[in-house]
Amino acid sequence: MCDPTTIRVAAALDNFALQLEGWNHWLPEEIPTLVLWINATLERYRNAPAQDALSGGNSRFEATGWFTTTNPDLQALEVVVALPRKDGKEVCLRFLSKRGCASADPTVCKFPNLVHFEPATIDPIVRDCINTKLGGISDKFSQSS
Repeated sequence: MCDPTTIRVAAALDNFALQLEGWNHWLPEEIPTLVLWINATLERYRNAPAQDALSGGNSRFEATGWFTTTNPDLQALEVVVALPRKDGKEVCLRFLSKRGCASADPTVCKFPNLVHFEPATIDPIVRDCINTKLGGISDKFSQSS
């Protein structure tokens, strides 16, 4: 029988997986990285009691927040802050990347909280994130400083 905290963590992971599935936007080569991240995060949860015993903390109870799309481990805060915005929405990083966004309409992002547009400038932090995680900046946007 699982304790209530473990049940909440399992429910959070299930909800997180359903959100990711709903995006329907994962490339086959990205799945192993996602699985490794989930496994590493579960390992962090499994090790939390020992770490908490040594440190006096209670990180185990924070674990439900680890499996959310707002987890800063998934997207660095400095990247989010530096993202170009239009009409209150962040630009789609895939749209700016060489991989591109898999939206059926190139002018509309498949994610309702993101937008496709050509920003006048792309912050170096955002550019580095795209180069590192998404295969590089699209040639179309390579001149945006």
